[in-house]
Amino acid sequence: MSEYRAVAFLDILGFKDLISKNSADKIAEKYSRVIDMTKSFNRDLFPDSKDLSLFSSKSKDNRWCISKIFSDSIILVAHDGTEESCLRLLIYVWRLLQACLSLQMPFRGGIGYDEMFVDETKEIFLGRALTKAYELEGSQEWIGAAIHEDVEKAYPNIFNNDIRPYLKNIFLKYPVPFKGGGIKMLHTINWRFTFIVEEGTRSLMPYSLDRNVINKVQNTLKYAEKVVQSGEVYISDSNKVPIEVRSFWCGSKMPPFPHGDEL
Repeated sequence: MSEYRAVAFLDILGFKDLISKNSADKIAEKYSRVIDMTKSFNRDLFPDSKDLSLFSSKSKDNRWCISKIFSDSIILVAHDGTEESCLRLLIYVWRLLQACLSLQMPFRGGIGYDEMFVDETKEIFLGRALTKAYELEGSQEWIGAAIHEDVEKAYPNIFNNDIRPYLKNIFLKYPVPFKGGGIKMLHTINWRFTFIVEEGTRSLMPYSLDRNVINKVQNTLKYAEKVVQSGEVYISDSNKVPIEVRSFWCGSKMPPFPHGDEL
């Protein structure tokens, strides 16, 4: 069915390099974890919880959004054009980006809004929203995800909500680095917000002597530095915010533990 709604296109970075340098079994094991995580995060994690929630209703057919994995790419489509469906998709991308970083399988993403047709049975995914998301993803020069202006125009309350100020942190507006050296002020998926890594942010970044990879990593670390310098990195009292936006921990032991570096 064709409908105006939000769509995300996510591309796992360095996948070809990973294939060339590792055994098929090792790649399959790592990629399988990404797929499992993609599926497990696409639902209400605590459906019976009495804690405060971002959402006023249960997710449709027990999924936050429609998802399809094609090799190293992931397509996410909001169930419909409502603000709540868009917010579910955005929060899902945020958590998925943090999770994939923790697995050292980072992705770059673009999120668009426009007309989109989906037939899951026939595996048909097409529309202007997907094209916008795809083009935005491919134009960026970092690890992270940017949100097309059309999403903000369609759902201004998500990005300018004084009642839920933490959403401004999650969807931080930032000069996104583009290929060729350009930048553009866009809302982003702020993976650094509430993300606590035992060995620090640098430990999640891929190591490479390739200049293109180095540039992406440098741009990504600049983003983390900007978030930290803002002072808006963690939520002081997690009991006062919805369960979906509380801290995400990455480490070898049970939390709590401090973040491992200054980024």
